[in-house]
Amino acid sequence: GEGPCRDELEQLTDRLGLRDEVRFLGFVADTAEFLSTIDLFVMPSLFEGLGVAALEAMAAGKPVIATSTGGLTESVLDGVTGFLVPARDPAALTEAIAKLVRTPSLAGEMGRQGRERVMQHFTLAQMAQRNESFYYELLDSLQ
Repeated sequence: GEGPCRDELEQLTDRLGLRDEVRFLGFVADTAEFLSTIDLFVMPSLFEGLGVAALEAMAAGKPVIATSTGGLTESVLDGVTGFLVPARDPAALTEAIAKLVRTPSLAGEMGRQGRERVMQHFTLAQMAQRNESFYYELLDSLQ
């Protein structure tokens, strides 16, 4: 995005000689188009709810590397649909990224598994049904 660290990160990219390897895209309006152009999706959140962005990447057939925070632990299956790494652990994050970059067949299989997981467990209809069931359980517990 356009966060407060963008200038600093762009300067760091230049100092490390990575200008040709790193792109700062800013806001992306067409998420589906963007996801079709990437090989893997990295979500190094410190705090996260459900992690809808990770689910969108999985639905697009991309392997996901995410931190073990919040709802990401429910959506990303470690070693199956991607990798979960500890928050604030850049070495673990780097290792997971390198593993998928070095092993495209593994990345492809994780992407396929992720897409299947989203279709089986995270469609809008399924999520609405689970929410409705939860509300009925709450109402029943009040009676």
